[in-house]
Amino acid sequence: MRLLALRLPALAFPLLLASALSGCGGGGVGGMIDSIAKGGGGSNLPGDGAGVGAMSPTEQADADAVLALVNGERTKAGLNALLPDSSAATAAYDHAVDMDVRQYFDHNSPEGTTPGQRMAAAGCVFHGWGENIAMGQPTPVDVMTAWMGSPGHRANILSPSFTHLGVGCRYGTGTVYWVQDFLSR
Repeated sequence: MRLLALRLPALAFPLLLASALSGCGGGGVGGMIDSIAKGGGGSNLPGDGAGVGAMSPTEQADADAVLALVNGERTKAGLNALLPDSSAATAAYDHAVDMDVRQYFDHNSPEGTTPGQRMAAAGCVFHGWGENIAMGQPTPVDVMTAWMGSPGHRANILSPSFTHLGVGCRYGTGTVYWVQDFLSR
């Protein structure tokens, strides 16, 4: 399986998003992964949808396990734990479902809606945000191994700027979709 990492450096101006993509790398367990981080923010941008519902108990348990694994990595690095954010978790899960249902793998929806727009539409309040996505890793440990083995994903997970995290896990059509939505407050 292929591993893909995309990293957007922290930006002071949100309008630079489209032209600032850089980097590719990866490592870890099979599947595909992608990362984006962005400084700045905004909170009243339009988003794609109003939500698709809640994770199943199994999906929720795996999302909770990812949050615990993230906080374990942050503790090892001497960083504060990230607080769970239900609005960010809603945005993350909705994006995981959308990627599954419409069969794409990208931070932006086919219509061009960005992670920051989705998070704002879900009610997230933030000064900055980041997102990690992955597809194909079967367990929380596998996806965290892949993310921690990739510089862009690891940077999001260990960023001292982030204070909150929402995780979405979708057992989809033949694979698993993972989304981490990070917030700075």
